Amino acid sequence: MYLRFALPELDEHSGHKLGIFQAAYRLKDSGGLPPWDESRLKECTRWFTVHLPVPACYKQGSVQSICWFKQDAQDCVERIWDVVWLLKEHGFNPVMLTTARPGAIVYEDVFQVAAIPWRKYGLQAQPV
Repeated sequence: MYLRFALPELDEHSGHKLGIFQAAYRLKDSGGLPPWDESRLKECTRWFTVHLPVPACYKQGSVQSICWFKQDAQDCVERIWDVVWLLKEHGFNPVMLTTARPGAIVYEDVFQVAAIPWRKYGLQAQPV
């Protein structure tokens, strides 16, 4: 099983739900965060910058693929909840998506896969 945290709105590049990291950077760039929340968000994103590899396809500028956490990437999944709660506190409505079939996998590491979604894939969306 694979997990993805996203917002209900569509990303203009992929045509799929806006990813949680894009939402976090949007919140950070909004300029309206109190200093303590800005610090929390920086700490969260810094942890992922250090511990979660950027898929090679993203480094090459391809945004057609979507990243999914592997279910057993416990550190990542636990840490992403901090980002989810920050987003919720500031009026965003993230959802958790799960699927066994993320699409055609174009990148994989121990924490995640990047996949180009198939037209129909079995997603389960849960509000968080």
